[in-house]
Amino acid sequence: MAKEFKYVIARPWVEWDKSNLCIYTYFSEIHKGTMKDAQNMLKYVKGKTGSEYKEYSIYKVKFKKVE
Repeated sequence: MAKEFKYVIARPWVEWDKSNLCIYTYFSEIHKGTMKDAQNMLKYVKGKTGSEYKEYSIYKVKFKKVE
């Protein structure tokens, strides 16, 4: 069984600031699945019309509680 993880499909908002991401939303911002699931979602997004869609990548999400 493939290991699942949380991920987003995103691209930097601007080239000079890679710390702020534009997240592609498909029913939810954060997805959970296998690497194959993430790759299929990325393929779907990159197949859309528009040059900005080519810039999207898979980003693994880790949560840290803020106190």
